[in-house]
Amino acid sequence: MNDTMKTWLRYGTRALRLTFSAAGRASRAEVLACGVSLILLNLLLSGTASLFLSGDALKWARLGIPALIVLPCFALFVRRAHDLNFSGLWTLPIPILALQNLSLDLVTLSAGWDARGSVEAVTRYLDWLLFPAFALVCLALVCIPGTRGTNRFGPDPRAITPPASGPETA
Repeated sequence: MNDTMKTWLRYGTRALRLTFSAAGRASRAEVLACGVSLILLNLLLSGTASLFLSGDALKWARLGIPALIVLPCFALFVRRAHDLNFSGLWTLPIPILALQNLSLDLVTLSAGWDARGSVEAVTRYLDWLLFPAFALVCLALVCIPGTRGTNRFGPDPRAITPPASGPETA
């Protein structure tokens, strides 16, 4: 494995290790590495589920896999907002939209009727308010460079190299 791949793998594993921790900061590289890793994991698990499951089991897998995969993103986005010297509350549109979609899919699967159409007829205006905020927050988290040096949330993540998973070799 080359050094770039090892670095991205370290960033991805760091993000997974800190799944439930909103303390500290996360660099753009960590967000991108985790995002790419989670997309690939989603494709792998969803593809495998499609090969081995069918019917209701496949429907539940299609609900559960993305729900579990998106979980590490919430704390990661808060840490990324901290790197920009913003409160993690600025990332609130992200879990709100994710939980809304998850709950609508869950009701649809468990109740057996299309809850999405009925509920979205009422909440579509809220969606139009939340989606631009969601898009702007995501764009800012990925594109804007973090604060240089230490800020109120901790040291600069670019100065902290993720620990190697094994012993260093010369």
